[in-house]
Order: sequence, then C-alpha cells, then structure tokens
Amino acid sequence: AFEVANGVVLFPMRIAAAWGFLNMKRWGHQWMIITCWMGVYAWVAYMWNLTTYAEMRMVDVVAPVWGWWLYNLWYVTPFIVMPYLYTIDRELFTDD
Repeated sequence: AFEVANGVVLFPMRIAAAWGFLNMKRWGHQWMIITCWMGVYAWVAYMWNLTTYAEMRMVDVVAPVWGWWLYNLWYVTPFIVMPYLYTIDRELFTDD
C-alpha cells in the first residue's frame, strides 16, 4: 500500500512541485515543502511497518532492524532539502 500510495499520489505531486519550483512559481516552492514533509512521513511509516516484528520476518538477516534503517538512509533526503527550501526568499517567486 505504501508503494502504491507513493507511486500514484506522492511522486506525481513531487514532480509537479519540482516543475513549478524550477519555473520559480510560488506554488512550486510551497508544494516542494509540503511534499518533503509527506516524503518524511512516508519513509518513516514505511520503515516502521517494515521493521515491526522484524525478528520473525527476517530471521536469516544479520541486522534486521538496524540494517534496513541504514540501507534506506538515503531516503532521508527531505531532511537535507527542507532547510534549504525554508531559507529561500519567497519574494523571488512570482504570484501566478
């Protein structure tokens, strides 16, 4: 369900927000911030769901919980992008 929700809802929203952001539209800047927070929620919720009862699900894996968190660490890019988006001057973006 997380993959379907991300593929059908979050990623198209992110693509549209990126297009608006690159065209210096105010709504693109606002939606980039919104989709960053949605990405953080989706990543944490997916990882929480995946690592719940990991001892039973992933018996033969060396580090079931910590291994998955480290493996998926690069998905945390919204934490890197959000401070940048908040420091951008909103007056640079047009109102249309």
